Amino acid sequence: MNNTIILSYQNEVKRKKFHLMSSFLPIYYYFLPESIIFFSLFLFISVLLIDIYRIKFNKIPNIPFVKNIKNTIRPYEENNFMSATLLCFTAFIIIIFFEMQIAITSLFIASISDTCAALYGQKYGKIKLFYKKTLEGSYAFFISSISLMYMLLTFKIVNIDLIYLFIACLIATIVESLTPTKLDNMSVPICVSLSMFLFINL
Repeated sequence: MNNTIILSYQNEVKRKKFHLMSSFLPIYYYFLPESIIFFSLFLFISVLLIDIYRIKFNKIPNIPFVKNIKNTIRPYEENNFMSATLLCFTAFIIIIFFEMQIAITSLFIASISDTCAALYGQKYGKIKLFYKKTLEGSYAFFISSISLMYMLLTFKIVNIDLIYLFIACLIATIVESLTPTKLDNMSVPICVSLSMFLFINL
């Protein structure tokens, strides 16, 4: 269970502030789709190089903004890639292989619903599930993902039956609750992308 050790709530909030910045990627995609592949690749390579430097020299690069992540690194990331690096890689792959509405939806959920689950679950969670996650956190993930899906449907960013979106959110919630914390930045967006792809092509 050592790889699931969480941060203090204060540092978790700081971490999720950085994590929420990943929602800029689907916003960028919506407004500038013609350059999204180049931008997402640039973002992934930049984060990867920073992470390699951090692991190799055991210190955070003295770069404005980047140096502030020091207290947000979880114990299992100290000698391994950060979840942010895995998310950037996953985002790049999803953008390449899936259509716009799928990529935008899955990346929003990975950014916002994951944040809601982590913060609400750590502060109010009582019923333990797997990998130190809680039922309350899963509830926050599900409600936030449904809300996101509904907003995207309302603004015609996605074009899928509401019942399919509901099922996709339920599947994502289950996958998130069963995935080790260090891997859910990959499993959640991939799960959402695959389920939406299947529903669109039914």
